[in-house]
Amino acid sequence: MNKAPFNNAKVVDAVRYAINRQEFVDKLTFGYGSVTNQPFPKGYVAYDPQSANDYAYDPAKSKQLLSEAGYKAGQIKLDLVIPAEDPQAEVVQAQLAKVGITVSIKVDKNWATPFFAKDLTLSLYGTTGRDSAAQTLTAHFGPNGPLNLSSPYEPSGFEAAIAKVRQTPLDSPDYAKVLQAATRAGLQSKALVFTYSSPNLIAKSKSISALPKNPAHIDWTGVTIGAN
Repeated sequence: MNKAPFNNAKVVDAVRYAINRQEFVDKLTFGYGSVTNQPFPKGYVAYDPQSANDYAYDPAKSKQLLSEAGYKAGQIKLDLVIPAEDPQAEVVQAQLAKVGITVSIKVDKNWATPFFAKDLTLSLYGTTGRDSAAQTLTAHFGPNGPLNLSSPYEPSGFEAAIAKVRQTPLDSPDYAKVLQAATRAGLQSKALVFTYSSPNLIAKSKSISALPKNPAHIDWTGVTIGAN
């Protein structure tokens, strides 16, 4: 949001409507992933069902918004800066080309420096779970969030919503509702476009015990290996 052309909210929304999330799933996860427009997969406690259909793929609406923002096809030219060759970048490049936005893919092996310094106009990143859903939300939407390229911007209402999460006990019957409300407030952000979620697929021998269920990351604590 701090750099043109994304300081125009209509351009941000145009990009959101230009993204075909199902194409990411089909081409990059062989169909095992799922589309998502938030930093959580469907079924996770912080996933907000009320936001599930926001910014569905609509290239015609994307073109209309770009026109309303004063841009003709081909006028917006962007560098998409990534740390290494990545097929995701090619998907983004092709999808935005369909609505008249020209994207050049630039590989910068020192990518982390400009990314975390908030110097990039457009980039890609992947994220994994945290032990705390609130931590995931503040990382993306908070004013000092490392994954918020538009710092110190944060969406209106997010600060109050995440404060309520911290004030609600984890075992409260209202916790899930309060947490999802914070996700919904964060998704008002004009700084991020979410695309898809990909599961961790693990094949193991029957001699290895079941893996513990952990919503944040793979944890081998308590896993045992029996004799064959």
